[in-house]
Amino acid sequence: MHRRSVIILLIQSILAFCTSATAQVSEDVQEKVLNALHKKVPELSGVMMRFEEHFQADTSYTNRGDTLRYIEYVEHGPGDGWIRGFKNYYYVYIGEDHVDHASRWYTFLISKDLKKFRYYDTQYDKIHALNYWKKLWPATKFLYLHKQTQRTQIAK
Repeated sequence: MHRRSVIILLIQSILAFCTSATAQVSEDVQEKVLNALHKKVPELSGVMMRFEEHFQADTSYTNRGDTLRYIEYVEHGPGDGWIRGFKNYYYVYIGEDHVDHASRWYTFLISKDLKKFRYYDTQYDKIHALNYWKKLWPATKFLYLHKQTQRTQIAK
């Protein structure tokens, strides 16, 4: 086989893998899984709103043709996961989407019955309880300070 044929087959395989992962999860299931995650981790809704407020108001992104938005979706359904012991989980991708690329912030694992929630640390390849994530999450302090500011403004 020629080198070019091998490269084409490799690219086709990668594209097939990437497109099949999310295609197997219906919109209804995506919605149920994401709703369950937001119920369990309400901080995500706050971050999504604050992120979009900030970047929609920042014209430096739109003036140079870059649109930046918060994204979340079910990346893999049960049976498609790659982490040993977590095959029957939904893998939820949380990140930001640019015109030319996406940046992953977090990966959450949610059991098929939507009762068990875990955080996957991609940097260290470890699974953690949500409490671990909440302690380390950089926006925890930001949201706490934001709430304090709101309370102070209401009190005035």
